[in-house]
Amino acid sequence: MADIAKSSGDISDPILRCLKTAQDQSFGVSADIEAAATTLRECLKNNPGELRLSLGLVRVLAAQQKREEALQVLNAAL
Repeated sequence: MADIAKSSGDISDPILRCLKTAQDQSFGVSADIEAAATTLRECLKNNPGELRLSLGLVRVLAAQQKREEALQVLNAAL
């Protein structure tokens, strides 16, 4: 979680910090979409049922063509 705090600057909301970190990981020249998924999963473990994190993970999984897993995450969030 230390990497999350570092990469997100001074964002005080821990959920927004997680989302920002995952966004930073999934875009740009050195994009690592798997790292973004891992970050979101870790954040969801610490904040179970958090809809913003669940939807972020659904988007990342869909981008990886992991539609079944994305659907499972979405159903669990509902």
